[in-house]
Amino acid sequence: MEEILHHALLDSLKVLALLAPIYVLIGAVEPMINARARSRKGLGVALGSALGLVPQCGFGVLAADLYTKGSISVGVLIAVFISTSDEALPILLAHPDKALSILPLLAVKFFVAIVVGYTLDYAVRKLKINAKKPENKAEDGEKSHDESEVSDDIRACCGHHMHNEKPLVTYVLHPLLHSLKIFVYILIINVLFGALVHGVGEENIARFLTANRALSPLFATLVGLIPNCASSVILVNLYVSGGIGFGACAGGLCANAGLGMLVLLKDCKKVKRNLLLLALLIAVSLIVGYAIPLSL
Repeated sequence: MEEILHHALLDSLKVLALLAPIYVLIGAVEPMINARARSRKGLGVALGSALGLVPQCGFGVLAADLYTKGSISVGVLIAVFISTSDEALPILLAHPDKALSILPLLAVKFFVAIVVGYTLDYAVRKLKINAKKPENKAEDGEKSHDESEVSDDIRACCGHHMHNEKPLVTYVLHPLLHSLKIFVYILIINVLFGALVHGVGEENIARFLTANRALSPLFATLVGLIPNCASSVILVNLYVSGGIGFGACAGGLCANAGLGMLVLLKDCKKVKRNLLLLALLIAVSLIVGYAIPLSL
């Protein structure tokens, strides 16, 4: 149990070290870039896809939190979830005979993230336009009720409105407190799933994955959904040892959004939306896993 707590604390601190300065930075520049942050045009999906490729699980957490606040689109969120790989890249680099697999892996994940992200944003935008057509157009200069709510949410920091507060409180204290809240949540989840993986055994999970090669993309996707760095470690080690093919590994890593999905799922007010996004992530991962020949 001591080892589980140690790893959980270490992994959680790594995420905190990334999130805290980013939240402080976001708090400082957010009032100046609100309009751009809410825009559905531009390079948001491409940037999210690129950031997700960095071997750091904190970007998934950050994307989920920013999405719930309305600061990024659903396409950017899914792009980050698909492109992130957690511990996969360092492990591949540690095996010279498989190190060249990094390039096609990154290419597959980046391409899929770009396509799915932009397609999703386009579909959502079209649905909203069609939904608004029967309604009376708002007068010029007026905001709809929904737009006002979104604007308020983006101006708020950790649920607190930033009016009439000291700059130090607004731009430093609130972001740090928000980072600590997420840190506690992540630590609890890391402990729980660390204990689960330890109880089941990584060897048993590996045997489960290699039991039927035809179903390995499905099994890899299920393992990839485990919100713990152990899932990416298991998938890449199995690929390196020949237990699963490149397609299954890539598909499983596309589902490997890590703690980002759990941060999203903790929003109990949006259960249907969260389950739809989870289903989309699973579907994309299975398509990737089975689209690449099992023999590779």
